[in-house]
Amino acid sequence: MISVFARVAPVYHSRLVLDPQLRREERTLFQRGSMRMINSSVPLLIDHDPQQQVGQVHEVTEFRDADGLWHAATATVDDPPEWLKRGSACSIGFITLSQTQHHGCLRVLDAALKEVSLVSPTHRPLEPLARVLTLGIAHREPAEETIGTAGVTIRRNLGTLLAVR
Repeated sequence: MISVFARVAPVYHSRLVLDPQLRREERTLFQRGSMRMINSSVPLLIDHDPQQQVGQVHEVTEFRDADGLWHAATATVDDPPEWLKRGSACSIGFITLSQTQHHGCLRVLDAALKEVSLVSPTHRPLEPLARVLTLGIAHREPAEETIGTAGVTIRRNLGTLLAVR
């Protein structure tokens, strides 16, 4: 199992639609904070094919990269394809709940994420700059762990003392 962190959708900024060097007609841009997961996880697919689920997306956040703010996904991949590497293309499937047009671009104001896809080399994503940024070994720490000789139980992600035996 490996972990993936990928930038999946650009966050709207006026320069992306007003600057002729940056603007691409019919580009989809997302309002800051507009993308949300409706479940605790969504499927990670190959090429938007529900028959090719290879993992789960656990979190969507905003990530500042050199070229601006992006919505980013953190996922675990149970069955990675052999072509998956840093820089591989990715894409998203989403339900638009609210939108507007701005200078030829779609500006999504509210969206529910349905899935994230790793895009195989034979396909092209709608957003050509959406990419896998990091790959790593997935490590899930237990929610609780007994440590030391005193039998102290702590919740690792919070560091809260639960019990002393």
